[in-house]
Amino acid sequence: MRLVAGGSGIQGLVVVPFLRVFDGKLLTNGVGGFFAILKEKLGEEVALDRTLKFIERFERTLRVMDRCGICDEKIPRWKVKMIAYKYCVMWARRLYLNLWEEMEDLLEGLHGDTEIEVEVLDLEEGKVKLLEGDVKKKARGCVAFLGLFPPLDGRYITTTYYSQIPITFVQEDDIVLLNLSDPSKCDVRVADEVLTQVSDIRSHYLVKRIIAERHPKVIKVPPFSWRYLKNLEKHFKEYEKIFMSHLENERAPT
Repeated sequence: MRLVAGGSGIQGLVVVPFLRVFDGKLLTNGVGGFFAILKEKLGEEVALDRTLKFIERFERTLRVMDRCGICDEKIPRWKVKMIAYKYCVMWARRLYLNLWEEMEDLLEGLHGDTEIEVEVLDLEEGKVKLLEGDVKKKARGCVAFLGLFPPLDGRYITTTYYSQIPITFVQEDDIVLLNLSDPSKCDVRVADEVLTQVSDIRSHYLVKRIIAERHPKVIKVPPFSWRYLKNLEKHFKEYEKIFMSHLENERAPT
């Protein structure tokens, strides 16, 4: 049995509570995959600490990518516009705002390989692939967010931009965490917001089409929010209950 779990932006943290009660193969992307790889090598406590440090270190950019003020936390529109203009100017000058070296300390102690599968988009070939390489490369691949870092090896970015969750290689026997954003919560008003909204809706369609074709087991989870960081453990326990309920139903005699 393989768990297929990831998610775009802060939504990826949904993976954390599920990995507390799941022991098996994993196909992943995003910050959830980053946590999973650290957990395998360094233990849960260190993994969660470093994952939260990653989020804190790059929080301002990650919030912009998550469209905070439009789709999550309520922020005055004038402030949303000011932040958007600022980042548009920065991204017009550079395709990325940070270097990989700025997160190297978070990978300290990672050695060897991992069987965790990481889904990435190869920009050179225009294809979704499973990233090959050692454990450090796979950890970077999970958080290869275009705009935050340069493409990994000059060509790979995370598939959170393409399908939000890792879905391209899903199989019938997999368990998929249907961990998608909720476009209905977005207060879309101008053209660039509409374009991003369309991209989100297309990713929803892609995920649902692949699930309909391949028939994996699906666990639908409610959207995660930046607000949950203030009481993280409480919300993790709620997500754990969802997964435990699913496992109990699976084990129940039919």
